[in-house]
Amino acid sequence: MTLEECRRGTALLGFAESLSDMDDTAEAAFFAALSRAVWMADAVRPRVGFLTLIHDPPPNLLTQSELAHAPGGAETVTAAGAAAYTFGVTGTGSCTVTNGETTRTHTWEGESGVRLFRGILTGSLTLTFSGEYAYRVTGLAVYPTVTSRSVQDIPPYDDRCRYSLTDLAPDAVSLWGAPEILTGNGWETAAAWRAEGRGVLSLPRAVPGTYRVPYRIAPPALSSATDPTAVIDLDEDLAALLPLLCAAYLLMEEDREAAAEYGRMFREQAAAIRSAEGGGGRADYHSVNDW
Repeated sequence: MTLEECRRGTALLGFAESLSDMDDTAEAAFFAALSRAVWMADAVRPRVGFLTLIHDPPPNLLTQSELAHAPGGAETVTAAGAAAYTFGVTGTGSCTVTNGETTRTHTWEGESGVRLFRGILTGSLTLTFSGEYAYRVTGLAVYPTVTSRSVQDIPPYDDRCRYSLTDLAPDAVSLWGAPEILTGNGWETAAAWRAEGRGVLSLPRAVPGTYRVPYRIAPPALSSATDPTAVIDLDEDLAALLPLLCAAYLLMEEDREAAAEYGRMFREQAAAIRSAEGGGGRADYHSVNDW
């Protein structure tokens, strides 16, 4: 179905030859109604895409990612083979980082939220936390590799890594089911994954690998700038539902009875499409003798 065919079909359902004949506001309101209708029709049978994600976060060379600083004391951690470091702190204190040749001192004061420090420094690192007051260190990590020479590219440390699907796949709306991980036996359902919000996938840092992530593809975006001869990017049976919903929205004020009828027809046809999608499966039959 083309955009122009959808416009014409909507007008005919409104008992008019064109949208301008249908109602004074129908022409201006058409694309708002169409946008809503496209999302509703697409939801009947959402399109699903698959994203291949290489989950390979850098390991933490330290055995601990948190520590508690005692007032007036000093806590030291060391790691060999370092390329970068990161940590978060609150309160007031200082941290001296050295590889024996270069020394850096980070200080902070009265931090109520977590303040993040990051740096690129190679070799065997020693990080010494000191200060007169108690504070906690979180997200403490020393990484063996970096992805660039930019400090901003050093990832904060967490037991989990979070990926924005819309950053990785611009046509993604949300996660669609469980991701799979590639194993020696092929693709298997991943364990310990989480969805955080609609479009953020959270994976455990301790389970690197190649993941296949299903996501819902965004419905097509249509506007007054769209070529009227353009084919609406929906399956034909779903596109056929659009005039019904558009007419229902546009007639909501002028003819509530017709709008309600078109809404009912949409739900009826949508249910039929969903029903036709049902696949076959195993069915057990038991006789009265239980065979």
